[in-house]
Amino acid sequence: MSKASIVGLIVIILLALIIGVLIVLYFVLPEKDDADDDADGDDGIFSDLFDQEGDDDEYQVLYGKTKNHISTSPSMGQTEECKQFTMSDFAGGGTVERNGESFDDFDYEDYLASYLHTRTNDDYYYISADESPQTEIMGYIAYNWDYPEKTIFEAPFSSMHSKELVKSADDAFPGNLDVSPGNKYLVYVMTSKDQPEFSGEIMNPFTNDSSLIIRDLASNKETEVLSGKYNRFLFDSMRDFGADGKTLFTISRDGDNFNFVKIMLDSGKVETFDEVFPGFDWTKTKWGELFEQNEMGVGYHAYFTLSPDEERLIAYKNYSASDQGSQCRPKANHKIWSFNIDEDTIETYDDGTGLMDSLEWDSNGKEFAWAQISCGGCYPDYLDAYIYKMDADGNNKEELVEELKSKILQLAWSPDDTEIAYGVYSTDFVGWIKSVDPRNKQLENVLSTRDTEGSINEGNPITLTVLNWIEIK
Repeated sequence: MSKASIVGLIVIILLALIIGVLIVLYFVLPEKDDADDDADGDDGIFSDLFDQEGDDDEYQVLYGKTKNHISTSPSMGQTEECKQFTMSDFAGGGTVERNGESFDDFDYEDYLASYLHTRTNDDYYYISADESPQTEIMGYIAYNWDYPEKTIFEAPFSSMHSKELVKSADDAFPGNLDVSPGNKYLVYVMTSKDQPEFSGEIMNPFTNDSSLIIRDLASNKETEVLSGKYNRFLFDSMRDFGADGKTLFTISRDGDNFNFVKIMLDSGKVETFDEVFPGFDWTKTKWGELFEQNEMGVGYHAYFTLSPDEERLIAYKNYSASDQGSQCRPKANHKIWSFNIDEDTIETYDDGTGLMDSLEWDSNGKEFAWAQISCGGCYPDYLDAYIYKMDADGNNKEELVEELKSKILQLAWSPDDTEIAYGVYSTDFVGWIKSVDPRNKQLENVLSTRDTEGSINEGNPITLTVLNWIEIK
């Protein structure tokens, strides 16, 4: 027999031995039950040896946690009582892999007064108070959004050891914050202390009590903009970073009116949309309809989001549809408008029933999705919740998710547009992070409060909110 034949025979024998060992292991090793499969995602010996998919995933979900209590409201002469979740405290947050295989809860200092914010897995940022902002008023637990002594903290993922970044000033406190893509800039609102607490100013777009601070996180240089022309609600109503991470789009006060503005994060230069998009007639914006004032002071207000390609600005707003005979089961309607910037037109995309929440674009501006709830309901009936998506031109509205007797808490497209992650809870007091494939509508359970808390506290339930996706460097 030739040397080549001998070598070939040895190779064949070795391959046969390897295959035989694998087959023996497959049949001899004990099988895992379904519970074990759910816990660690293992699909068997061949999966361990050959399937490495997901080990180098580039993105994770950032989630927030809130502690709640079950509040009871009078029902205006009705025999039934209205019961609902009411937030009592921020309770932390963390990150979870998109397949749910592992998660990390983050540490924080003192009394958390905001969600955690980050765009990458290096550092995270948050606001904390030196005393609890929670208080009791006439037997009801209330959260004091105007508590004046607060600090912005920075903490690295590696140690979670927080350090002070910004403290309250003599006349102002940090009211909210966010970070730009890549964690290059921290933007935060400094709000005047010269206002009564529990006044509801956090939901008032008409006040001029704040300025916006831009902090370069590499140099720690700060730039103040929109001084006396800003407030916490406008920061929430529109806060879109440009696709390149160098700009911020928001809304400023303009006397008794408002302006859409673009802010250069490196210099603090502010431009109105009249300057940025001169082909659109921005005087057509009906601010009186978008930001509503009524006999009680303020009412429902609009939220805005600019498409990543900067071709469309979507606005959405809720409207009360209740009467005095249905306080326990209030009703609401909503509208969605599109400011088609290149076409100089404003279209109504949707005009229907239900309360909208958390409208978000996909990464390329071709589609957007939103959460919608039925608005009314008391335990054990509660709410019904849905997720819809629509093309950028207003066509092809499609239901992706139906969560009965549940409320959805914000959603976010994955950067590769293959998933929409969302938070949800129901009358079983379990909070969830779930995801849906926007193409085939396949649902996945990612993380629950059974995982994060170990047990369910029915007296003070914890809920999970999707904040955004973060890049894993």
